[in-house]
Amino acid sequence: FAELYKGLMKSRGMTHLQAVTDVFAANNTAYAVCEYIDGITLKSYLTTSAGELTWEQVKELFPPILTTLSLMHSAGIVHRGISPDTIFVTDKMELKLAGFAIPAARTANTEIVCELYSGYAAPEQYSPSNRHGTWTDVYGIAAVLYRVLTGSMPPEAISRVDSDSLLEPLIVNRNVPPNVSKVIMKGMELDVDSRTQTVTDFVNRLFEQPKPVIR
Repeated sequence: FAELYKGLMKSRGMTHLQAVTDVFAANNTAYAVCEYIDGITLKSYLTTSAGELTWEQVKELFPPILTTLSLMHSAGIVHRGISPDTIFVTDKMELKLAGFAIPAARTANTEIVCELYSGYAAPEQYSPSNRHGTWTDVYGIAAVLYRVLTGSMPPEAISRVDSDSLLEPLIVNRNVPPNVSKVIMKGMELDVDSRTQTVTDFVNRLFEQPKPVIR
């Protein structure tokens, strides 16, 4: 815990992460002092926005936090808990990522009680024997975009293993651009090796301009 939050302290220049201002030991435990975010969770924000956002709104709101997530990964930090509950919308209409935890707290069947966000936790988080990495956060942010663009929470990853009930975003909401729909599905692949591996790659594909149709 202390190592994680000391690492986050070094990332205070990343303005779209909840800033950590201090880490200290007392009472035989460790404490972290974090920035107060003046805003509401993305989950609450969506309830006031007809439950979903348009792709045009997403293009305005999400790029800074996606860039920050990529920088965070470059610093060796994987979140493992990206969801509408851990992303905040500030009073300045900016997104901030909060809710960091040690890996064991975001993996089922470990020595401590875990906190997994149903629908947003990657399948590898349901077993301590599976490998986590940047691809785990790709699943989380792709699932968030699925929820934001369709108004529907994705099914829990573990429930998809035997019978995959995930509908492509375009099928749920025909206004989602086809390319965006396919990129989100690739980011939510159950198989780790088939999934988009990095947020940088995910972003490049997400905002790639579709090739003109030659007739």
